[in-house]
Amino acid sequence: MFKNYLKVLFRNIRRNKSYSLINIFGLATGLASCIFIFLFISYETSFDKFYSKAERIYAVAVEERHASQTDNTLGTPFPFAEAMRTDFTDLDAVARIYGVEEVQVTKDNQLFTEKNILFTEPDFFKMFDVQLILGDAGNNLEDPKSIIITEEIAKKYFGNESPIGKNIKLDNILELSIAGVIKSPPPNTTLPYTAIASVKALTEDFLGMDMDRWNVTSTANATFVLLPENMTPGSVVDRFDSFKKKYLPEKDYDINYYSLVPLTELHNNTQYTYLTYTTSNDTIFIFGIIGLVILIIASINFVNLSVAQAVKRSKEVGVRKALGAHRLQLIRQYLGESMQYTLIAILLALALVTIFLPKLNNFLANGIDLTLFGSIYVPLFLLLIFILVGLLTGIYPALILSRFDPTKAFRTDFSNTKRRFFSLRNSLVGVYCQCSTTRSG
Repeated sequence: MFKNYLKVLFRNIRRNKSYSLINIFGLATGLASCIFIFLFISYETSFDKFYSKAERIYAVAVEERHASQTDNTLGTPFPFAEAMRTDFTDLDAVARIYGVEEVQVTKDNQLFTEKNILFTEPDFFKMFDVQLILGDAGNNLEDPKSIIITEEIAKKYFGNESPIGKNIKLDNILELSIAGVIKSPPPNTTLPYTAIASVKALTEDFLGMDMDRWNVTSTANATFVLLPENMTPGSVVDRFDSFKKKYLPEKDYDINYYSLVPLTELHNNTQYTYLTYTTSNDTIFIFGIIGLVILIIASINFVNLSVAQAVKRSKEVGVRKALGAHRLQLIRQYLGESMQYTLIAILLALALVTIFLPKLNNFLANGIDLTLFGSIYVPLFLLLIFILVGLLTGIYPALILSRFDPTKAFRTDFSNTKRRFFSLRNSLVGVYCQCSTTRSG
């Protein structure tokens, strides 16, 4: 029976090449757009969730309340992290991270420009999963003269040679020895890095500011904490009041208010920017609505074309009913055809996505790396689309076709059926126009 259904499907495709091409390609284009949007949303909501302890990592956020405005930042005073380690001994880890967005690197009189070099402390490796390839990692952050580089930087500077023990100079000020090689972090991280060095390597000459005063703050100097499993962020925030009284100058006490922001929410919180861009939840929601509208429009277009072709198949229905076919069998056949059309459209959509995805990555910039099957959610999304679109676009034509009276089918008297068809088509066209207007607006 299934083999017979396939024969009928391909026979109809051959007989109605233009209709089939328009219907399948139109649906495929809409589905490809939805897949692109789904990949973008999945990527933008996945930041930092790959860390094994991500749910327990928080950044200290500072709200500076002035008379005329309120500023929000992740920048903390340079002594802040050490003071937290002293006063919040029940925390699993506290790490100060100073991020340099761009620096000049000198290696054997060769000059390079590198981005996102982090200066941090050994507790960094207790929070964030860093994969070591060569040498040492955490222990060398105690050494102010050492630095750990990513494998891409190691290959760029040293080719196939081992970089361990070789020296590089940052901004012609800090001369550091390479102590290890690590794997680069995924692109969907709030803390991108090409190299990691010890905060002890920082000097006032390199920074251009005093590092020991509580009233000197750099937005590049952030503090991250790892909470124990049974601790809530509120229990830490409640103690910040006494913490401020102990360390902050009196004139700054009523200005600065500290809180904790989950690491997994930083990328979608536009109040705080650190080493990478942010994408607001509102933007993600809008893209989701756009994707839904495109899916609805593509489905309505598919149904309209299917309804237009349904009347032409009335004699086929009449023959099948005269030969003893039951209505349920006809519904199953025509619904199955719709599912098969949808499957072909999805395969074509995947081909379109594969072709244009690299161009989309280049267009979006910001280091975005969308991959078609980088997540288990993509196959699940495609399965959901297949079921929903296949059923929703096929159920109405299947019900109407299976309702044909075989005697009327042979007499070609379809006036009532046509009225029902065109009543639905007019309604769908109205919805289509409304969706198109909404998308344009």
